[in-house]
Amino acid sequence: MQMETQTVVTADLRRLYDSKAFERTFHYDGPLGAQWSPAATLFALWAPTAQGVQLSLYRSGTAGDAWRTLDLAPAGRGVWQCRVPGDLDGCYYDFAVTDREGVCRRTADPWARACGRDGGRSMVVDLRRTDPAGWAADRAPARPPEDIIYETHVKDFSYDPASGVPAEYRGRYKAFTLTGTTLNGDGLHPTCLDYLKRLGVTHVQLMPVYDYGSVPEADPAAYNWGYDPVNYNVPEGSYATDPDDGAVRIRELKEAVQALHKNGFRVIMDVVYNHTYRLDSWLWRAEPWYFYRQNPDGTPGDGSACGNDLATERSMCARYIR
Repeated sequence: MQMETQTVVTADLRRLYDSKAFERTFHYDGPLGAQWSPAATLFALWAPTAQGVQLSLYRSGTAGDAWRTLDLAPAGRGVWQCRVPGDLDGCYYDFAVTDREGVCRRTADPWARACGRDGGRSMVVDLRRTDPAGWAADRAPARPPEDIIYETHVKDFSYDPASGVPAEYRGRYKAFTLTGTTLNGDGLHPTCLDYLKRLGVTHVQLMPVYDYGSVPEADPAAYNWGYDPVNYNVPEGSYATDPDDGAVRIRELKEAVQALHKNGFRVIMDVVYNHTYRLDSWLWRAEPWYFYRQNPDGTPGDGSACGNDLATERSMCARYIR
């Protein structure tokens, strides 16, 4: 009986979310996530059917109790927000969202740009301090007459000791900033970027570099292709020299992209927008079912054979991807 009741509820939500009236009432194009400034940070979460949203602030990205908790207020069009005075750059946070059934779910911010180790807490960040020198002027090289695309995994690119990459950079974003590497350091056989230059490659396609959930970020031996999205708009921490500092992964991915451009490569990012690592994602916890396609009876769509399909036809899901 409980399962039948749940199916009816989710089927009702499907009809609600697919209605034009819902889209007219709740579509929102304003800023979401944590909007930092030196004077204050504005936190905004889109959760139109929630009955309440609470913000918790933390010193650490993985441990310890909140040092401050605040209620967010409805701000129209399904948005909840609050403004916290002071410079919160580097502060970690999450939300507690209470749904219309009175169930409270803790969630990281699906709109976040930074997070702590393993992505369980989001981070406020002044993105300017993650910019390498010359970042503002960085541009992709001109597109050549012919595209020669080389797909690579960040870890595979340099993880083997024979790559000639220093141990502390192997399997990390930093390896893309190096030139002059050779096989076992023999000085004869180019590896990494110099090898790609010799091949005549024009584009480097990076297998997923968003934050994914199938590896513990502090384990240097952990490996997965990365088709398990957790925080779409945050770089993966297992490829950073310090996965505990949410700013480091951003800076080092920027350095990698900048170095690829400098060496004549355009960069393609492989992103999986058809499903998330689990149905119980930050998107789902913020607004249950909205971001996921459902069958007519309310059960999860599985067209991608991954257990959950993103409902890209719904306007806020499409906005999220764009």
